[in-house]
This record gives sequence, C-alpha cells and structure tokens, in this order.
Amino acid sequence: MGMDGFWNLVIPTPMGDHDGTLTCQVDGATLTGTMTGPAGAMEIQNGTVEGDRATFTGEITSPMAMSFKVTVTATGDALDGEADMGSFGTSGFSGTRA
Repeated sequence: MGMDGFWNLVIPTPMGDHDGTLTCQVDGATLTGTMTGPAGAMEIQNGTVEGDRATFTGEITSPMAMSFKVTVTATGDALDGEADMGSFGTSGFSGTRA
C-alpha cells in the first residue's frame, strides 16, 4: 500500500500537539500531493518514493516564509516523519492512514 492515500498527522510543538494532514499520490517513483499543519498548507515538491520511504520539499509563505525538507516512512497504516525547517530546526511527526 505504501505512501499513497490520505494520512492524519500529529505534529508535536512547544505549544502542544497539532493536527495535520498529508495527501499523497504516487506514480512510480514520483510523489505529489499536499501537507497541512500548524504553519499552513504546502504543495509537495521534488517528491520521490523508494519502497515505503518518501522525501519531498515544500514552502509556505504565511505566517512567515519557510522551506521544508521532509522524510517520511509508511509502515502499514502508520507513518513516521521528520521535517527539516532549516534555521528553525527539525520537527518529528507521526500519522495514521485515514
């Protein structure tokens, strides 16, 4: 089943856990879709899939401009990920298939 589909995310922050979503469309080794979280929504860019592991980048402009490098691994109906936000640090997140 891999990455394809809809995921409900839990994103821990210093102000408590926040909900998010990840929508993934896999076509061969290419990943497209969107990710939403406390900082807003972003389109998946440069998405690649290898087995149950995917990487992608994304950008938001509000409430401030930020770039993300995301790595996610799907194991059955569970998802674990990490978002590198450059000078803002790295944040982990988890999810379940919706």
